[in-house]
Amino acid sequence: MGSRAPIDLSAIHDAAHCNAWVRALPTVGVERAPSLTALCRHVADARFAPDSAFEILEVARGPILAEAEQLLGPLGQARVPFAIEPLARMRDGLELLEAAHRAYRAVYTRMIEKDDLDTRSIIPGATNALRVVMPLARALDALARRLVLSMQAHVALDKQDWRELAVLGRHLRETTFMDVALLDATPLLRPVTARALFIYPVLLHLARVEELSSAEARIVERLARRWASRVGFRIVNVRGATDNPHGPVVRIGDGETLLLDTHRLVSSLGSHRDDWLSPSKRAGRAVLGVEIEALRTLLDRLESRWSARARRSRVVGAPYERIRLRLGLPAHRRIGLGQSDPVREPIPEGRDPAAYDYGRWEQNTIVRMALGNDPVDPVAALMADGEQARWIHVVDGMLVFERAAMTPPGRAGGLAVFTAQAAGEVSGGGDPPRLMLGRILCALQVPAFDASVHRLRIEPIPGRVRPVGLRCDAAVGPLDAYVLFPDTPGAAGSTGLFLPAGLVGVGDAVSFDDLDETRTARVTRFVAHGPGYDWVGLDLRT
Repeated sequence: MGSRAPIDLSAIHDAAHCNAWVRALPTVGVERAPSLTALCRHVADARFAPDSAFEILEVARGPILAEAEQLLGPLGQARVPFAIEPLARMRDGLELLEAAHRAYRAVYTRMIEKDDLDTRSIIPGATNALRVVMPLARALDALARRLVLSMQAHVALDKQDWRELAVLGRHLRETTFMDVALLDATPLLRPVTARALFIYPVLLHLARVEELSSAEARIVERLARRWASRVGFRIVNVRGATDNPHGPVVRIGDGETLLLDTHRLVSSLGSHRDDWLSPSKRAGRAVLGVEIEALRTLLDRLESRWSARARRSRVVGAPYERIRLRLGLPAHRRIGLGQSDPVREPIPEGRDPAAYDYGRWEQNTIVRMALGNDPVDPVAALMADGEQARWIHVVDGMLVFERAAMTPPGRAGGLAVFTAQAAGEVSGGGDPPRLMLGRILCALQVPAFDASVHRLRIEPIPGRVRPVGLRCDAAVGPLDAYVLFPDTPGAAGSTGLFLPAGLVGVGDAVSFDDLDETRTARVTRFVAHGPGYDWVGLDLRT
């Protein structure tokens, strides 16, 4: 994108001038969002009196929110990692809401610094004047919209966003306006109260809406908007485990913990559950776009994540390094493993086996040259075709990796295998890294880097995974597949098979090479379906 022309803000002195300036802006175009962003930063400057600055921001607030929604709203349908155009929309929209939030916050700070004794409350440091509280509430509104739109657009949130939310929550708890309905021509939810604005993004965060389908996310958002005003909260400075019998515990960071009181919300959810799942509500569920089983699963999820059972935690740091990640089913049949490879041809006599093989698969030649002529370990060959990734943190037992590769895309529900070694294991020359398997829950765009950098949230699948060549009646020759053995040898009924979709049914016989022997098995059940694969249970034969 080319450089943008300077934005002239010299004519804005009060609300009337701001109104004329906003009306003169083009209704569409790439310059509209940067112009509104520049306006917010201009008004936040201390040259404006606090009351005049607030009036100017209120005039521009409607266009600011509409532009942010127009930029960020469609990103929920964009594929992560974003292409150039969605990435530009994301950055313009988030920057606009951040500028609005900072401008209102600056106005609030200047207002409370004025020594107007008639605005002081009996609470030390607090205020009873609505004109002083409104900039703080508007700052919270802008931040809440930024958080909500980011989650809807599958954009990774920074821990600083939640710390800022906690700061605003602390200030609002010190006022007498936490539960007062505020005037708002463009409400995010109803009723518009400071409590509801604070709680709404937290409920979506707890529900992990970025992992849900569009229809499921709309249901969660609707319930969160409806019940956000019924949730109590406290922000405490504690480290370590915190008991809260009234609701979820959310670790914000730096020792700060958010304690929620959701007993009224959970009670309302339980009282409506049977009604929503009754046969008479079939038409309503069809309008929502969910089947009864999907709705039941979603309500179970909310009851767990919005109740005292939820402990929203983040484990940061990097206990693993030398991470290699690979998405999708294995492709060892294409990179020359074993004698059953249908594309492998005899090497002519006198030719170096490690020489570059022109006209063949690039991965085939590169992997053979990298691994040499020795017998190939299936895991090493599989992960030689993988990519480097960076371990970020663990969220409620889910692993979060950061990757820069654009392809293949990390599709929700897709498979991911990875190897990782701890620093001590690497330096000490311990056992080879273990191959681990997981399902991708969601892909999140990282806003602070290039378009290709994004994060994958992965749910680990316990067990010992092995890439194999699978044989079944529906295919000619070996198939690429994963077999998942239980961690405890001999555990019955817990062996899994991941293979291309639609090739086997319950009762079908399959066979695969396991180390130095061929094993046979029978499909006992379907566990799950994903993009391009089936996960089935196996009954192994001796």
